Amino acid sequence: MIRTALIIALLLPTVTWAEQSNIALLADRICYYETEGVPAKLKDHTPGSNGEIGRCQILLDTARWAGYDGPESALWLEIINRAVAAMVLLKCQGKGRFDPHRMAYCYNAGHQGTELSYPAPHDRLTQKEQGFRWGYANRVALAYLYRMARRQVVTSNKLEN
Repeated sequence: MIRTALIIALLLPTVTWAEQSNIALLADRICYYETEGVPAKLKDHTPGSNGEIGRCQILLDTARWAGYDGPESALWLEIINRAVAAMVLLKCQGKGRFDPHRMAYCYNAGHQGTELSYPAPHDRLTQKEQGFRWGYANRVALAYLYRMARRQVVTSNKLEN
């Protein structure tokens, strides 16, 4: 009994860190970067340069591809826009493991995201050719992992106190 409790106590930090897939947090980071240069009051009302809608800059075709069947006008509402962003990320994840970099890369590609070949980490030539999309995925994934690590520290501090 004591041995089992000791093993559980040793594994507890590993188990709490195992929360690796947080779609809502990844969607939040993506929505932040999609409208990074837009003033706060206008984030939900500014169309993208290619017709993207709302805070998370979603194309209507991409929303439909992810399973959204509501009206285009509803995508301008922040709560709907964020929910559809999460739907797109789930579609990007597919049956594979949760990978914030690959999912951000796919999100940025829109409804063609799953059809694009995701370059291997060592394939520098393809990464360079797809410069913006690869850099965007790097920024989003790093911000996501940073938030997850911060969250872990806060959770650990609460458990200790």
